Amino acid sequence: MLQKCLKLLLRAGLALSLLLWGTVYAAGRADVALVIDKTHPIYSELLESLERHLAQDPDARPAISVIALSATPASKFFNASQKLPDLIVTVGTVAATQVAELGLPTPLLCVLIPKISFEEIKRQKNRGDTQAAPARISAIYLDQPLERQFDLIRLVLPKARHVSVLLGPDTRGYEQELLAIAAPRKLQVHVRNVTENENPVTALDRLLNESDVMLGIVDPLVFNHANAQNILLTTYHHRVPLIGISPGYVKAGALAAVHSTPAEIGRQLAEILPFITGKSAIRLPAPQYPKYFSVSVNSHVAQSLGIVLDDEETLVHKLTIQK
Repeated sequence: MLQKCLKLLLRAGLALSLLLWGTVYAAGRADVALVIDKTHPIYSELLESLERHLAQDPDARPAISVIALSATPASKFFNASQKLPDLIVTVGTVAATQVAELGLPTPLLCVLIPKISFEEIKRQKNRGDTQAAPARISAIYLDQPLERQFDLIRLVLPKARHVSVLLGPDTRGYEQELLAIAAPRKLQVHVRNVTENENPVTALDRLLNESDVMLGIVDPLVFNHANAQNILLTTYHHRVPLIGISPGYVKAGALAAVHSTPAEIGRQLAEILPFITGKSAIRLPAPQYPKYFSVSVNSHVAQSLGIVLDDEETLVHKLTIQK
């Protein structure tokens, strides 16, 4: 039913409208409101995956209603004086931000959201909440665990020893975690902290002189549309491969990236929803990284750098068995 609704909605050309799609599953243990930024193929892919995997166990699935946001804010649908759902699941950063700002008592699960964005939303939400607040908001991150990213480096560049990383003000706290995770893999991390007044590309130019590979970290100051191409050109000029943060970076010139598709996030969401809603009280799990993932490689970049790579499916298999 959900897939049919999505196809009809997209066919009607209402990509920027705000629609309430009603209850998708009529029976369930809890009422779940699924709030997405807007109607877009990315979100359609996640929702179709969610429906497909929940259908495998009809008795465990909750009652889900889907809300797509555009110009009208989330406050139109959620009011503390009215009956609220048992759980709100937001898909995307915009939806998560809007719902969190309402200060509702309803537990909130954010998916398809970068860790850095979720941490800021959680800080803002918890400022006015009680001591029980941490149990009321959680996430399935969009970005990958550092362990998985370093394992990819070891697979595609087994001779690499020195890894460069640029961090901005929002990710500066990741440095010790980077060092701790890299050490058992016999990798030495060289971190350069960039301030708001610095040019990340200038800082990178010096850092690459002592690096075998660069690892991209999601950071709004370092990796953004304004300097992405310059970062790729700089790493290529130094003949230092970049492990990117998305398939888009790989297409643009990064050597490889491990990432999770919306369908893979939807599958993970389908697995945890019954555990969240299957008891009398909603209890959110701790924030978690994607369980399922894919790998993208740029064979042209690999060839130009003299690097021999396994195919993408083989790399996924090797990363999986290294858990």
